[in-house]
Amino acid sequence: MSELSHEVYMQQPDGYQQSGDNLVCKLKKSLYGLKQGANEWNKKLHAILSANDFNRSENDPCLYSKEHDGQWMYVSVHVDDLVAAATNESMITTFERQMNEVLVLKDLGNLQYYLGLQLERDDDGIFLLHQKSYIQKKLHEFQLDDCRPSNDPVDPGYQKRQEVHESMMNKEVYRRAIASLQYLATNSRPDIAVGTSILARRVSSPTVADWTEVNRIFRYLSHTKDMKLKLGDVNDQCNKRLIGFVDADWGGDPDDRKSNTGYLFKYLGAPISWSSKKQTGNHFYSAPQCSHCKRCTSYSNSVCLSVRPSVRLALCQNDGT
Repeated sequence: MSELSHEVYMQQPDGYQQSGDNLVCKLKKSLYGLKQGANEWNKKLHAILSANDFNRSENDPCLYSKEHDGQWMYVSVHVDDLVAAATNESMITTFERQMNEVLVLKDLGNLQYYLGLQLERDDDGIFLLHQKSYIQKKLHEFQLDDCRPSNDPVDPGYQKRQEVHESMMNKEVYRRAIASLQYLATNSRPDIAVGTSILARRVSSPTVADWTEVNRIFRYLSHTKDMKLKLGDVNDQCNKRLIGFVDADWGGDPDDRKSNTGYLFKYLGAPISWSSKKQTGNHFYSAPQCSHCKRCTSYSNSVCLSVRPSVRLALCQNDGT
């Protein structure tokens, strides 16, 4: 529990009342579930990490880094869950000792499961990221355990259809399915990002045809649930640079003639950021001119520079755009 920076009072808990009901308790420390709790804990953790020479990234406040004698250590923070990685084992040992001096730290061993993400390591020590358990859970939730597999995440001609389709009766199911697909597309499955982005635009008034395409993505996931995202490549000759791939179609949305943009960034041979999104205007920007791509390029480059100052950026565009 962290100290409170201002006064907070609470009612006396049941069974512990003293001197009647006209007294309240003044909290000395933050309690779990308190509105200010997360902020107070974050300030305390930041103070502890800063006191041990960790620097918070200016672009990602949940990422801390530390350099000592040419060795690097990184700490990723999610509330009270910490993931630590270092180029030297002794830095991990020192970090555990320093943290245990001020907190009760529980070492859960090598990273295998984190925030719904499953991680493995290959023979070269490269991490493999996947969400097989989450996919199976969602297939069961939407009654698609024994669905017919699909080789494609979305029908290429889906957006070009002009016929009118019947509205879907249960919109809530559609929204829950899209939320699940967005979680997968954001964290471990860039291959469904385009289809999920297109179908997410239909959440206000989905049709039966839209739901058919949602099912297609789930059928594709069922067919490819054993696929894993490789976070690095020991044979990549360009892995010392931040490399970005970006492309856009040409007025791909038949309703408003706006273009769809997609990008992917790799660092040290590992995909670190990707997205597919409809452009905000219909000025037919090329992919690198899209404001969304510019913001993400700047962000990805800044994050990498904050942890490795020698990063160089190379941006690749499809020649067809």
